[in-house]
Amino acid sequence: MTRPQVEYERVERGIQKVIRTYPADPTAESYRIKYADEQGSIVSKTVRTLPQARTALAKARTEVAEGTHSSASKGRARFKEVAEKWLEGQTHMKARTERSCRWTIDRKLTSLHDVPMKNLTYAKVKDFRTQLAQDGLAPASQQRTMWVLKAICEDARKRKLISVNPCDDLSKIKTRKRRITIPTQQDVEALITRLSFPTPDDPQSWHDPRWSLLVETAAYGGLRAGELAGLRVNDFNAATRSLSVERTIVDVAGELRLDTPKSDKGTRVVTDLDPGLCDRLAARCAVLSPRDYLFGDHDANGKPRPLNHGNFYRRIFKRACAELGIDMRFHDLRHFHASLLIDAGLSPVEVAHRLGHANASFTLDTYSHLFKKESTGLGDLIAAGRSAARGEQTPLRLVPTPKAG
Repeated sequence: MTRPQVEYERVERGIQKVIRTYPADPTAESYRIKYADEQGSIVSKTVRTLPQARTALAKARTEVAEGTHSSASKGRARFKEVAEKWLEGQTHMKARTERSCRWTIDRKLTSLHDVPMKNLTYAKVKDFRTQLAQDGLAPASQQRTMWVLKAICEDARKRKLISVNPCDDLSKIKTRKRRITIPTQQDVEALITRLSFPTPDDPQSWHDPRWSLLVETAAYGGLRAGELAGLRVNDFNAATRSLSVERTIVDVAGELRLDTPKSDKGTRVVTDLDPGLCDRLAARCAVLSPRDYLFGDHDANGKPRPLNHGNFYRRIFKRACAELGIDMRFHDLRHFHASLLIDAGLSPVEVAHRLGHANASFTLDTYSHLFKKESTGLGDLIAAGRSAARGEQTPLRLVPTPKAG
């Protein structure tokens, strides 16, 4: 096809008329706008009519002035590059959250890695979310993946790489609350007892006083796995029968990192521990130094080393549960402790404080089925009101008389 002859005529500041003359076809006219973006680079764009040119130029100048303009060069940045930049900037993020976000970017968002940010539209992210569901990803996992995607896009919008966040208008993913499994006290005590004795075929693995004490402290103290791993000897106070929770251990890519508890309320003192448990904790502390980890050991240089919970869970805990025929996760011991607190009559606020929940509403949402629901007599009150409205005498509720003899 023969190239047309192109001529430019200045219409007004920032707008040119473009005239293309073809050898065999009529002349075609369009309009080109030119302006400087936020970095001073000249940007040009062609539209069909003069009114469209004036509108586009005014909009572009306003966006540049307000700092909301996204140039084409920025929009060419690939999603993976932007995601890495976002993750680098999350200096406030806890280690466990950083690990989760890294895993999501590397495993769940791979299909978007090479997509230019300018092409990441609402339709694109909606199709991506639909594909997650079609791949069989659980709703909760879909929700976490989309949270990371939205956060990355929001950071890109704030850095003017895109003009709008394509995830803003997506509807919320509906998730089902996970069923809470409460172990029986018989199962918990059986597990503690089993871990107190060596295994015939592998005596070195289980014959360790840490394991039964670790499970006992989890069940009757309610601490999370990472919080237990982070306990030091001087966190235990035998006089007050309490444990101070001030740190947690997180496994990030095989490396154990020291971190703060899950929330501000996670930093707490767990008091009123079982006297027998306190005696066993005191005996454990007596053979350790104050800075040693309560359930840890030492490296080759004699430096205190925290418990690797993942290794314990796989090699010890699950094997013991399988041998006893118990279907239990380590975190279920925390649910077991919550059930003990509720049965003892503690309020949701008191339970939340002891467990280190961020707020009592989370406690209620998680353990609402365990709190006793006493009858308020509402049904009788409604019936009495209806009878009074009809001018009837409220019927008496007769209690059967026990038979003599």
